[in-house]
Amino acid sequence: MHGFASRTHCRWHGAHTSRQDRANFSGLKFSAFIRAPLGRCARAGHSERRSLKRSSSMTRWIDNPEINPTWAVVHAHENARRLEAGVSPSIQADEKVMPETIAATAGTPIEQLQILHQRIAPIYKAIGPFTACRRACSSCCYYKVDVYPLEAELIAQSLDLPLPSLPASHQPGHGRRCPFLTKKATCGIYAVRPMVCRQHVMLTETNYWCLAARAHQVKLPLMRLTGIDEAFVEIVKRDGRSQPSQIRDLRDYFPTSPVTSSAGESLSP
Repeated sequence: MHGFASRTHCRWHGAHTSRQDRANFSGLKFSAFIRAPLGRCARAGHSERRSLKRSSSMTRWIDNPEINPTWAVVHAHENARRLEAGVSPSIQADEKVMPETIAATAGTPIEQLQILHQRIAPIYKAIGPFTACRRACSSCCYYKVDVYPLEAELIAQSLDLPLPSLPASHQPGHGRRCPFLTKKATCGIYAVRPMVCRQHVMLTETNYWCLAARAHQVKLPLMRLTGIDEAFVEIVKRDGRSQPSQIRDLRDYFPTSPVTSSAGESLSP
């Protein structure tokens, strides 16, 4: 069985994964990398850590070593290994067979999507302790959020809004606030949030490189769970609105904040 970490891959983390990549599943692997400025990351050792501590920004670095991207990468790889060892075999097995589990579930595509959301919640809860993601960290709420029409329909349904039609254009979303980000820096549609939001798992120890302004400066390994990916893609294919040309940013469907979420919390900035 492929472990979680063996299917982790390095990519730019400043945007939720493009939906156009989701049709291809080849057992994405966890690998060392990559760009020349970070080429030493896999070989960094204690001597390099000591030399970095003696730099002019010593105090700031000690407060958060991940300011240096080399150590952000090292920590992400370490956490991926800890995650693979720490998440129970039963959770990993559930993730692996998720396509078969959802395929055997009766219901409309939107009902299957809701069931998928429910079935993957324990998996992401198990992963949580090994990530930098925490409640009220809203850094990734300023990334682009690619959604399929089915997901936009589910969100509208949960908010008692009219079913949205496919927007004419696909606007760039990076750096723009999510319309569902609440005053408390939490997600106003958490129960029905898009799959890209659920799957954006940051493996560093801090969120330093998560900020939209920094997110394109470094490549970092992110978790990709291929069983969940495959299950989701099959649901979207069954819905029939699965072409790349039908992908839009969440803000294309919902350019402004609704007055309240389904829980009654104000979503206005």
